[in-house]
Amino acid sequence: PPLVPREQVFDRYNQHTKHCPHCRAALRNTTAAAVAAAVVGVVAAAAAAVAAAAAAALGGGGAGALAAAGVKAAGLKFAAAAAGVAAVAAALAAGLWQFRQQYIFVDYVHAAR
Repeated sequence: PPLVPREQVFDRYNQHTKHCPHCRAALRNTTAAAVAAAVVGVVAAAAAAVAAAAAAALGGGGAGALAAAGVKAAGLKFAAAAAGVAAVAAALAAGLWQFRQQYIFVDYVHAAR
C-alpha cells in the first residue's frame, strides 16, 4: 500500500478542528488576537517613529529653549515607550501565530521525542 503523506496523517484541522465547535472558536479567537496584536504593534511602531522624528526636529535655541527641551524629552520618552509596546506586541503576535498552528498541523518525529 502507498504511504500516506505526513501532512495528511498529522492534519489536525481536517481531522478534528473543523468539526469541533470549541476548537473552531479557539482557532478563530487565536487568529483574531494575533491580528490585533500585529495591528497594535504596527500602530505603536509608527507612533514611536513619529514621536522620535518630532523630538529630533525640535530646536534648542531661543527664549523657549527650556520648554523645547522638556517637550523633546517627553517626546523621546513616549517614543521609547511606544517602541517597547511595538516589540511586545510583535512578540505576542508571533507567539499567537505559532500557537495557532496547534489547531492546524503539528508534525511528529519519534526520534525527537
